[in-house]
Amino acid sequence: MHEMSIARSLFKLLNEAASKKKAKSITNISVNVGRFAGVETELLQRAFEVLVQGTIAENSELQITIIDFTLLCKTCGKKTIKDEIDMSCPVCLHTNTTVVSGQEIFLTDFEITV
Repeated sequence: MHEMSIARSLFKLLNEAASKKKAKSITNISVNVGRFAGVETELLQRAFEVLVQGTIAENSELQITIIDFTLLCKTCGKKTIKDEIDMSCPVCLHTNTTVVSGQEIFLTDFEITV
């Protein structure tokens, strides 16, 4: 379950930031996860909950936002949201495309109490 390693990395980032500010608690954590990032969001949620028990993030709430898989066609310039990993442009049918979003995992926001 790689969601546990993702949760560990997330907690490490949060803990480092909280330590620099001498925080007493971490709350309201927001994460963006791309639709095709290969992450099971329910497993990530559970892994994070288990990991933060007994820490300054124990009472935190992890909010996960799913980011659509979006392509940019380099041929016709259209941006398209896709429901499947299909690299062809639905407008001009070329495969000269770039992934704009949908495969990433980002910590976007969190709150601390000092």
